[in-house]
Amino acid sequence: MSYFMSRMLARQDGVDDLCLISHISDETVGKQLHTRLMRNKIYTSIGEVLIAVNPYRRLNIYGDTHVKKYQSASLSDTNPHIYGLAERAYRRMRDNRQPQAVIISGESGAGKTESAKLILHYVSSVSGSSSTANQMKKIILECNPLLESFGNAKTVRNNNSSRFGKYLELYFNDKAEPVGGSTSNFLLEKTRVTHQGRGERNFHIFHQLFTADSQTLQHFYLTQPEDFMYTSQSGTLNVDGMDDAKTFLEVQQAMTTVNMDENEKWMIFQTLAAILHIGNVTFAGNTTPPQLSEGAEYYVQVAAYLLGVDPEALYKSITHKKITMGGRRGSVVEVPQNADQAGQIRDALAKELFSRTFDHIISRVNQVMYPKNYARGQTIGILDIYGFEIFKKNSFEQFCINYVNERLQQIFIELTIKGEQREYHQEQLPWRDVPFF
Repeated sequence: MSYFMSRMLARQDGVDDLCLISHISDETVGKQLHTRLMRNKIYTSIGEVLIAVNPYRRLNIYGDTHVKKYQSASLSDTNPHIYGLAERAYRRMRDNRQPQAVIISGESGAGKTESAKLILHYVSSVSGSSSTANQMKKIILECNPLLESFGNAKTVRNNNSSRFGKYLELYFNDKAEPVGGSTSNFLLEKTRVTHQGRGERNFHIFHQLFTADSQTLQHFYLTQPEDFMYTSQSGTLNVDGMDDAKTFLEVQQAMTTVNMDENEKWMIFQTLAAILHIGNVTFAGNTTPPQLSEGAEYYVQVAAYLLGVDPEALYKSITHKKITMGGRRGSVVEVPQNADQAGQIRDALAKELFSRTFDHIISRVNQVMYPKNYARGQTIGILDIYGFEIFKKNSFEQFCINYVNERLQQIFIELTIKGEQREYHQEQLPWRDVPFF
C-alpha cells in the first residue's frame, strides 16, 4: 500500500499531512487538528512544515526510545513528530553537506521553547560520541536553565514564556559531530524588569534569587519578594509546577559549566539585588529635584553599596538629566527632574543594568561554546522567538516581536502555499490561485 493511500485510510485519526485533505478551509484544518489532538496526536505535517499543538500536559512520546524510532527512519515509516523534523534537518546537513535552519514560530504558550529543547535533545542523542562532542552536548544542554532563568518569565498565558529572541547555531565537524555553537539574542523585553501585568512575574531569576541561603540574602539586604516593587507589583509570586530553589541551583551549575568562577557569579547576583533595591527608590512632593519618600534613602544607600558607587552620585544620576549644549565641544548641563521624570530615569537605569547583565551571560556562553581553531563547516540553526501576544498595555518590544512574527508567517506562506502554486503553474496544471495577503 502506498504512503499516501495508507494516510488517506487513517482519516478517523485525522490525516498526518494536511496536503492530503481535499477541501482547504479554516474549519477543515481546525477540525483535523482537533481530531488529532483528542487522540494525543499533537503533530501534523504540511509538507516540510510541522504543526505542533500544545496539549498542556505530559505525553509519553519523547525520550531515548522514541529517538531510536526516528533515527535514520524514512518519512513513510513514521508519524509526524518533532524528532522527525530534527532527523530531517540533521540528515540533510550530514549527507548533503548543506546548512539547515529550523524556524519556530507561534503564539505565546504554543510550546516553542520546549520544541527547541526537544530538537537539541534529538540532535545531541544521534550525533557522535567523541569526548569533544560529548562535552559540547553537555554545555549546550546545561546552558538552557541559565538562559531560561534570565530570559523567561510567567505571563498570563504561559508559565515559562521566553521574553527574548534567540538564534542558536550549532557547528559540526566532518563526522557530523557537534563541536561548538553560538547564540544570538535580540529584543529582550527589558520593560518586564520594571513593570508586570496582573497575574505575571518578573524574569524568573529575580524570584529564584530569594531562595539563596540566609547568609547570601543578608549580604544582599534581601528579605522576601513581597518587599520589593519589581517582584510584587503583579501580585504573583509563585508559579505552579516551578521549583525556584531547585532551578536556582541548576543556574549556578550552568554558570560553572560556562567557566564562571564564584566571584563572577557573586557579582551577577549582586547586580540583580541592586536592581531590586533601585526599584524601591520612590519620590514625594512637587519639588525639582524631588525629595526621597520616607524610607527610600535606605534603598539608595544599599543599591549604591551593591553597585560600588557613591550614594549621592546615584541619587543625582536618577534625579538629574545631563544635556550637552553647543555641539561636540559644548558644555554639559545637569537639568533637575520632577518626581515622575526621576521615576522614569530610575526604571531606565534598572532596565539597562539587567540588559547588560543578560548580554554578559550570552557572551560567556558563546565564549565556552565557540570551538577553537574552527574552520567553518556545516551548521544547524534554530530560531526560537517569543510569541505573538496582545497585552492590556503593550510594550515597544512586544510591538516589535508581533511584527517579526507576522514576517515569519509571510515566510511560511512563501515557502509553502505560494511556492506550491508556482510549481503548479510551471507544470501547467489546472489550478486557481488561493489569494493570501
